[in-house]
Amino acid sequence: VIRQFFLLLDALPEDRDHLRAVMVGRFKTLATSPETFAEVLPPLYGALVGASTLVRGAAAKVVGELPRRLLSDAPSLLLEALVALLNDPYQLVLSNTVKALERLTLPEPYHAQVRGRLVQVVSAYAQTRDRVDFLVECTSLFVHRYLTEAERAGRAGAWIVQTLANHPPRSFAKELPSLGRDLGTVPAFGQLVLAALQDSETMHLHGDDVVRALRDLGPAAIAQIRDPLMEVGKAAPAVEVEFRLGPLHVEVFSAVGDWTAAQVIAATAVEKVGDTRRELT
Repeated sequence: VIRQFFLLLDALPEDRDHLRAVMVGRFKTLATSPETFAEVLPPLYGALVGASTLVRGAAAKVVGELPRRLLSDAPSLLLEALVALLNDPYQLVLSNTVKALERLTLPEPYHAQVRGRLVQVVSAYAQTRDRVDFLVECTSLFVHRYLTEAERAGRAGAWIVQTLANHPPRSFAKELPSLGRDLGTVPAFGQLVLAALQDSETMHLHGDDVVRALRDLGPAAIAQIRDPLMEVGKAAPAVEVEFRLGPLHVEVFSAVGDWTAAQVIAATAVEKVGDTRRELT
């Protein structure tokens, strides 16, 4: 059955790129064992290096969806072809390649090449407002996989934080908890969390992620945003059940030992409750 599938694929006219891409996308259902994976490898490699943008994009997506137990024995040619797609001029192919690399653990020899190309991609997409979601995806991959702990805490980490800060908070808010685990020691990281807290649309869309990131901030990051963070806490409604921002800020400041800020926010909340009672009577 698999060979008949590939014969049909080979028989497609050159101008049937869309159908060819759909069929390539089915490779993931064919490769269920080492034996079937061996049969899929040649056409999969051919799709990765082929002339069609749609087919290359479909092939890159398939590589990311294949079982890891099979990819652990993948020949170097397949991984080299995938990594080479980071230089593809088409955004579809590039995006699917980044998604695939998020799911894969590449051998060490490929790290320098991927790292260098991701720097170029992030630098290029940082200059535009188009596809900010893809920029965030690339920065997450770069930070999680290709920066050392020292680099995250140094200039490279600061560069990533500044890159994200130049874009709307809603574009990166969902990734704040995971980014915080890697970039939480960067002094300016708290500014990203603060910007998300201050944006009503972002809180509506990704409030839970923002709250988690705020709770994870360390004393240094909290100190960097102390005054504006206090204002957000003081401005929180007296009765607000979704995120309970007032109590949350009391909790955050208490956790880092800033009792003065915690007391100010708590006192403000008490005053608001009193005002609400007077209005009701």
